[in-house]
Amino acid sequence: MQSEILVKKAKKGNGEAFIQLIRQYEMTLYRTAKRLGLKDEDIADLLQDTILTAFEKIDSLKEAKYFHTWLCRILLNNCYRFMKQGQRTVTLNVTTLHELRHQDQISLELDEALESLDESYRITASIRT
Repeated sequence: MQSEILVKKAKKGNGEAFIQLIRQYEMTLYRTAKRLGLKDEDIADLLQDTILTAFEKIDSLKEAKYFHTWLCRILLNNCYRFMKQGQRTVTLNVTTLHELRHQDQISLELDEALESLDESYRITASIRT
């Protein structure tokens, strides 16, 4: 009941009411993100983004009693987006670095081989690569 009153005040622009709401749910938000296996520094950024989004879009919340669910949904969307972006990154280890160096060496050898070809063959070969 108290939360609903704070939500109504926050929707009217009361910043202190919004801060009180966030304080009520900050540990729940943290634990939710932690269960997804995220690092603390990433969680801190995601919580900050979540709070900012919630503050900016609190007018879109239709019913005050669903604030907690709405806030958690914003957090989860931010977390899933973050994790999806993370899938594009590659962790470099010694083996990966060795493979990349090997690929660079192959590329250099290919370039040298192309340079040794006659001009007419070189143009055709470079178009195919």
